[in-house]
This record gives sequence, C-alpha cells and structure tokens, in this order.
Amino acid sequence: MYTIIITVIITVVVTLLCVVLAWWTRQFLIQRRAYKEELERSKFHTIHMSDFALFPGGRYVSSGNYSAEVFRDDILIPALNEHKNIRLDLDNVVGYASCFLEELFGGLVRKGFTKEEIDKRIKLVSIRNSLFKEIDHYLTEASKNTMQSAS
Repeated sequence: MYTIIITVIITVVVTLLCVVLAWWTRQFLIQRRAYKEELERSKFHTIHMSDFALFPGGRYVSSGNYSAEVFRDDILIPALNEHKNIRLDLDNVVGYASCFLEELFGGLVRKGFTKEEIDKRIKLVSIRNSLFKEIDHYLTEASKNTMQSAS
C-alpha cells in the first residue's frame, strides 16, 4: 500500500519538475531570442517605409512627395551617410510600383553606391519575399549598366 502511495508521489513530483523545467527552458529561449533580436536591431539604424508613405509611388520628384527620388535623396542617402548599417522595413504599406523600386535601388547605384555596398549596408525587411528578388534584379541591372557606361 505504501509503495503505491510513494510511487504516485514520486511520479507527481517528477512530472511537476519536468513541467517546471520545460517552462523555464521556454522562458529562457524566449528571452534569448529577444536579446538576439535587440542586439541585431541595435547594429542597424531602422527606417520604416510606412513612416514615409502609406502609398509610396512614382519614380521622380515630379510624380509627387512620395516618390522614390524623394525617399532616396532625402531619407535613405542621408541615413547611409550618417550610419554604417541601415535596416529598411518595407512592410505596412499598400504596395510598390516597379518604377518606385527601380528608382530607389537602381538609383542608389547610379548615385555612386555599389551593389556590394548596398547588399552589405542595407538589411531589407519584409514579409513579401518577392520584393527581395525584384530589388536584387534592379541592383544587378543598374550595376551592369553602370559598368557598361564606364567602359
């Protein structure tokens, strides 16, 4: 009789210890992830496109105040001149016209930044994975055109 009670007590204690250990491990991992994310963020100056415009669009300043030219020349290039690394959050806007993205990123190359420098210094953040390929395409094409015109 006592052996059954002792076995039940030991089982309950071991189960409770396992639950507490699992909870503690989960809390530790959550805090560790938050610390790593904060450390990562602290290495970058963050720019949120949504702070610039909910509807960014147009290539040139003649297209309006929310054009790629305005964002690039008034916000992004000054930030690149002031900070080593930029975290550019592209989320929370309605969308991007291809002319906007080409002028923004291809225009950086035409303004003297290399594709390698842009890739190294600007961390793009978005839930829209297709943006990364599109932006990389514009950077690559602008780099090719810049090299061809230089030779």
